[in-house]
Amino acid sequence: MDKGKKIRDKVEIENKVFILKKIRYTRRRKSFFGERKRNMKSIEDMKDKMLKADAVLIGIGKELSFEQIEKNPEEYIKHFYLEKNDRLYEMLEKKENKTEDEKYIFQILKEKAKLEYSSQKVYEKLSQLLQDKNYFVITTNTDGIIFQSDLEKDRIVAPCGDIHRLQCKKGCSDELLNTKEVYENIINQYKEKGTVSKFNCSHCGQELMFNVRNNETIQTYREEGYLKQWEVYTKWLSKTLNQKLLILEIGENLEQPNLIRWPFEKVAFFNLKSYFVRVNQSLYQIEKEIAGRGEGIKCNGVHFLNCELEKTML
Repeated sequence: MDKGKKIRDKVEIENKVFILKKIRYTRRRKSFFGERKRNMKSIEDMKDKMLKADAVLIGIGKELSFEQIEKNPEEYIKHFYLEKNDRLYEMLEKKENKTEDEKYIFQILKEKAKLEYSSQKVYEKLSQLLQDKNYFVITTNTDGIIFQSDLEKDRIVAPCGDIHRLQCKKGCSDELLNTKEVYENIINQYKEKGTVSKFNCSHCGQELMFNVRNNETIQTYREEGYLKQWEVYTKWLSKTLNQKLLILEIGENLEQPNLIRWPFEKVAFFNLKSYFVRVNQSLYQIEKEIAGRGEGIKCNGVHFLNCELEKTML
């Protein structure tokens, strides 16, 4: 085979590869814009149904957690203390060989910054849509940032608890402590005296932990922190049976489907005046039994609130 033919064959193969790549790119592009168009239509329909609804039930899941909203948590924490002109965090961060007390204080400082994280911007568009509406929000997130938003606190329930409360690690009593107050006492003592006093349970002396429910704490989690609000939620929900109800689930995955996903599907099934919208990056599908009165929107929860809702509100 002569050299010229080899070159021609190589060029021909490269052209074919280029054409195939271009076809795939065009298909993906069409699919992307087709999906965006469907999403925009679904969001417009949802907003219309929200305006006409007697009540709105909202579920908030993991896609709206601190880790998903704040893509660079370490930078946020640095900026948080720089704004406060507090150099302790920066000093400990730079220190390579920390003592055990310094490691403890450094961790406390990180967690304290998360406690004061403001999610107002994230929920701003949703708060505007819900203005003057009869709504209730249930969240499985335990970071507590939804309570820093403009949403009404007495219309939110967090059955998995949140990091704003501390409890005994053994769950020996129903006493719950304010995390921020405890942390501030620990940090102030370290700044003033250079010593660390770890707060333990006043009943048994065991360490304290966040009042949150997860796979590790399921046996010792104290439910007193949310039970009163859970009663308010269930009473509110019972009154929506014969009402036009919009059900909006945002970013809830399958870690604890018995709190939002399954109950929401059940409510949608029995309330024939309801309309169910599930927003999720991957788990957006809805059950066929309610397909005629609901739809799934393939979209990340943060993007849905920050971008998609905003575009339809312009």
